[in-house]
Amino acid sequence: MQQLLFKASHFNEAMLQQWIVEVYQEYELIDYGGIIEKQTKSSVRINGIYYMKESCQFIKRNYT
Repeated sequence: MQQLLFKASHFNEAMLQQWIVEVYQEYELIDYGGIIEKQTKSSVRINGIYYMKESCQFIKRNYT
């Protein structure tokens, strides 16, 4: 089962547990996955790239 991250607490847990997170925009995969390096109120940084929380979906990857 995939886990959608949308609350600050979800992103914090993902950072602490070093989950691999995929990034989607309009249901299209735009980042195959990485560990969340940083989050702000409006964005998430994965692999050195900032993604806006408002326009992207973040999903915990359950496979390696």
